[in-house]
Amino acid sequence: MRLRTLWLVAVIALAGSLAPGTVADASTSDAVTVFRAFTATGKPILPTKSVSGYCWTGSLAAPRNDAWRCFVGNGIYDPCFSSTAAPGVVLCPNYELTSDIQIRLTRPLPLKQADHGTASVHGHPWLIELETFTVPNGGSPRCEISTGATNVIDGTRLNYFCTGGGAFATMGLWGFPKRQQGTWVIVMAPFEAKTIKGARLVAVRHMWT
Repeated sequence: MRLRTLWLVAVIALAGSLAPGTVADASTSDAVTVFRAFTATGKPILPTKSVSGYCWTGSLAAPRNDAWRCFVGNGIYDPCFSSTAAPGVVLCPNYELTSDIQIRLTRPLPLKQADHGTASVHGHPWLIELETFTVPNGGSPRCEISTGATNVIDGTRLNYFCTGGGAFATMGLWGFPKRQQGTWVIVMAPFEAKTIKGARLVAVRHMWT
């Protein structure tokens, strides 16, 4: 999901419509959910499909100390989440937050390479659901953070890619959401923009950190 092999060419498939805040065992504050992959006893919250692989560093998408960047074959999954109550596996959710890839680890987690952040509603989101637009299946578009190379314009990085046709065919989300009072917003502009000054601000419905 995330950065599978498709992410290596900056293509992300987004079409889900899970309602904000419906993930079990999640802490929610306003428009932010701290994603939890496991129950307190180490059971996956979402349905899983098991594969084998390994993680080699902390997540670039979600800089939490329980999030990882992992390989399955030639594909990269990021973020994947671990739990001390579930040794030997990590869970990598899809963008719809309806299922996980469960990676059975062939190597121990690289704890020395772990990120130092903790799960918090104040962290930068790795997944954003937008308020203003709809996608063909009737859901709201979701946009995932890119952990690969993207454009930087006016000192702001092209951080999120969304699909679903229409406005998202050539547009991305730049920087991070502006957590202003009332509606939270983020800059949307073309991938190949020459400037993002004065670019459109689009409303954020929900974010996952």
